[in-house]
Amino acid sequence: MTAPEARRAARAAGGGIVTPLLLAVVCSGYAVGATLGWGSRELALIMGDFGLSAAALIAAVSCLCYARRVPSRLRPAWLLFALSSLMAAIGNAIWGWYEVVLGQPVPSPSVADVFFLCFPPPAIVGLLVLAKRPVTRAGWVCLALDSWLIGGSLLTLSWSLALAHTANAQGRSVAPAALSLAYPMLDIVLVSMVLALHFRRSGGHRSAVNTAVAALALTVVSDALFTSPLLRETYRSGQLLDAGWFAGSLLLAYAPWGARRPPESPRPPRGPRHLSRPVTGSLPALTPYLAAAVCTLGILFHVVEGRQVDLFVVLTACTVVLALVVRQGIMLIDNMALTHELAQKENHFRSLVQGSSDVIMIAAPSGILRYVSPAASGVYGRDAEELTGSELACLVHPQDLGRVVHEVRRFLATTPE
Repeated sequence: MTAPEARRAARAAGGGIVTPLLLAVVCSGYAVGATLGWGSRELALIMGDFGLSAAALIAAVSCLCYARRVPSRLRPAWLLFALSSLMAAIGNAIWGWYEVVLGQPVPSPSVADVFFLCFPPPAIVGLLVLAKRPVTRAGWVCLALDSWLIGGSLLTLSWSLALAHTANAQGRSVAPAALSLAYPMLDIVLVSMVLALHFRRSGGHRSAVNTAVAALALTVVSDALFTSPLLRETYRSGQLLDAGWFAGSLLLAYAPWGARRPPESPRPPRGPRHLSRPVTGSLPALTPYLAAAVCTLGILFHVVEGRQVDLFVVLTACTVVLALVVRQGIMLIDNMALTHELAQKENHFRSLVQGSSDVIMIAAPSGILRYVSPAASGVYGRDAEELTGSELACLVHPQDLGRVVHEVRRFLATTPE
């Protein structure tokens, strides 16, 4: 790396550290102010309403500006994130108009609720755009089933813990009950898509996607706390709960720009690595079972509390189990097809190797030969079965052993491109 490149990298690294620190200080300051009540009721209302509106507007402008710089394939996602944040900004501004300007309580439902309910749909579609799309029809079906497995399980558990109480408490008034249930329902869909698509992200801009997902998750958690019966009754603008929405908006504003990294210098060759099974390949396979476990917890909660199991819980649980059975059936058929295809390729490879005049060997990391092609009998004067299980070093002349070991180590240390 040249000196100018090193200086640019140092400046970029410094900027990459300062911005997150500044973001943390601003969010912490807002949280402290909300905890202390901002010193006055009027200032608390302003910061709780127009402060959140300003943060969401910053996120909308940031995502909009970034959408103009990214490839065309990713541009719709960040435009949708910008639209989602704009809905939140307008909703908070209307909320502030009632409380700060007019000095009256916000009616329920109100125009602000319409914009708040418009926040999750663009974010959900944006996540779909950023996700790595399935290449087969079965992949799309499995993605839909995974989303319902997660969403249905969270819905069962949420209904058992709080939503049933909310629906029964406001059952005499249709509009407030529907509004109270709409927020958590949309949040459940959003978090379901976040979890279902977590392992399907595209390779490019991974850091920006991770930060955006974290911002949306923080917003969903704040919405879930807001819709809980205990906090909803005592909520006032400017309280500590607003710090969650404030931090989520600023984190979404930082997401695209914080993903930029300085160009990396070529890495020196590293020593041999022991490969292990990747954890990310196992977690998606466990997702259906974890979802079914969460669904079971929702039913057990009714049993432990001595309450009659709600019909809604039973129907949702049945659909979750049905989705799990269908998904596993699709995966079983897919695995059978892959096994058959693998067997055909293995037979083709075996026929090519056995008919080749070149000596082909497969050795373990310890140097033990696991496979030797039949052509070895003409080169070494020993049958392939006899060579299998012996050490590769025994077939190399002692004077050439050091050079062969050096070349093998150099090959293993090379990072595959």
